[in-house]
Amino acid sequence: MNFTHPRAHYTFLILSFVIGVLYTIVNFYPDVPILTLHPVGEDHLSEMSIRQMINKAPSKLFNQSQLLSDGDNQWRIQFNSIDQQMQAKDYLNNHPAGTITASPNLRANTPAWLTMIGAVPMKLGLDLRGGVHLTLNVDIEHSSKGEQNDNTALLRSIQSLDLDYDHAEIRDGKLYLEFDSATTALAARDQLAKNISVDAAQLKNVLTITQNQTAKGDHTEYIMQRTLESIHRRVNELGLSEAIIQRQGKTHINIDLPGIQDIARAKSIIGNTATLSFHIVKSFDPAQLTDSTDQLIPMRDNLGELWVDSQSVLTGDAITYAISSNEQGKPIIQVQLNGGVAEESFYQATGKHKGQHMAIVYQETQQNAHTKERSVKKTIISAPRINQALRGQFVIEGMQSASEADTIALLLRSGSLAAPIDIVHETTVGPSLGEDNIQKGLLSIALGLIVVIVFMGAYYRLFGLIANMGLLYNLVLIMMCLSFLDATISLPSMAAIVLTVGMAVDANVLINERIREEIRSGTPHQKAISLGYDKAFATILDANVTTFIVSIVLYGLGSGMIKGFAITLIIGLFCSMLSAVYATQVITSAIQSRITNLPKALGI
Repeated sequence: MNFTHPRAHYTFLILSFVIGVLYTIVNFYPDVPILTLHPVGEDHLSEMSIRQMINKAPSKLFNQSQLLSDGDNQWRIQFNSIDQQMQAKDYLNNHPAGTITASPNLRANTPAWLTMIGAVPMKLGLDLRGGVHLTLNVDIEHSSKGEQNDNTALLRSIQSLDLDYDHAEIRDGKLYLEFDSATTALAARDQLAKNISVDAAQLKNVLTITQNQTAKGDHTEYIMQRTLESIHRRVNELGLSEAIIQRQGKTHINIDLPGIQDIARAKSIIGNTATLSFHIVKSFDPAQLTDSTDQLIPMRDNLGELWVDSQSVLTGDAITYAISSNEQGKPIIQVQLNGGVAEESFYQATGKHKGQHMAIVYQETQQNAHTKERSVKKTIISAPRINQALRGQFVIEGMQSASEADTIALLLRSGSLAAPIDIVHETTVGPSLGEDNIQKGLLSIALGLIVVIVFMGAYYRLFGLIANMGLLYNLVLIMMCLSFLDATISLPSMAAIVLTVGMAVDANVLINERIREEIRSGTPHQKAISLGYDKAFATILDANVTTFIVSIVLYGLGSGMIKGFAITLIIGLFCSMLSAVYATQVITSAIQSRITNLPKALGI
């Protein structure tokens, strides 16, 4: 019996191995630590001023570092180690000149030719790269107190429809509109149904309007979904592409931030409840109460208090883009509106109140450390005069520093939190511990591989060598699949790879033992090889299917690193089947004609 394969099988095997090697070697180019430099109170940084500061520093801080330009006066310093990077950051940020702030980060070091073919390094988990794990609790109860703001936004949307109502009132989480007659109220109800997703109940000439529960869904689910979306956007704004954000239980969220270096800033941004709102100023005289619904809000720097309209003309949620900038040495924020109903309402409101002042109110939810009660603190950062109707783009002034402008711009871009959050658990993994875990993980894989290779080569001779080639092919395939899927590898993932190595070798042991049995029973050599693979296949498939079922259960019920272990194991199972059953069979068929003594080649 001739045990051969068509040439296409050999081509596929070689081509897949080469592609796998390319997607494997990209992981040997780790990210490099850098400092991104930002000017303080200047329009740009000059290379000369940066080099002068570096030359005056202790030599060990910037030894073998590189000053690189990103174009348009953007500068970064590249280092060989994270320790050197952090020491240099402290030096620059505390320099007496105070002209530079340095932000630590990691930059991809992948060669351009690998990037061109789409090869990117696998993401490293928290336990391998270092970073911080946060468990957040979402205060659902406090979020219900914010329904007043939702109804205020709803009222602004309704105002854009030009409904002819006599009086509007927000009470007990509901919006009440009073009309001059029941007929007018009915017509308004029909118009609302066509334009806005709300529930409107009519009693004579009054409409009671609430958020549409079908669209909004269960309150807890709604708040959790909005909070997750805001946190995702904030993490992305921080440039943490490898972050893992998952909901746990009813009101908890787990966040893994691998590679994060400025942990304090990340925590501040993620949990920041600050936002901006815009209100028409009613009076500059605190002693003059203009309306019972107006609010008396203090200005910054103890500049007094202003009476402002409690109903905002614009909130931060209507801003789709915001970026901090510098104008005549003062930090500002350039904003752009979303172009929807909110922008049109803002345009009409600013046009109506042209010549008056508009207060830009910074508000933040704070918690009392002793009573744990929350309260909203409001401060007017500026109250510019409205010279014309505003729409589209405008500038916010009154920032105290460039850092504050950066933070507020980031929060405006990412959106406000639907509810306050608390960090209930925090675990920090240092970079050195992460590197130690990588070394231990790689050592375990290497030792397992070496022991298996030595055993298979010594016990099964030539067929042991073929099994080892299949094992190498298996590892390359796993690395390629993990890179393709943009998976995050952790210490449990490495354990899954070690387990996969054992299962792949087990399959080859079954095949070789089956071939040995056929030879001992007097079966012709070529037929013995074919029967060995055929008879071992059912047992190998059964073992892999049962393990696959367990992996699916682990993935469905687990979270975080357990999911990572399950995914890696599932990938490993498919790759093991391909390498142990298919790849070794193709290799064997390629050299079978050169095997003159099959029993000796099998170690019999």
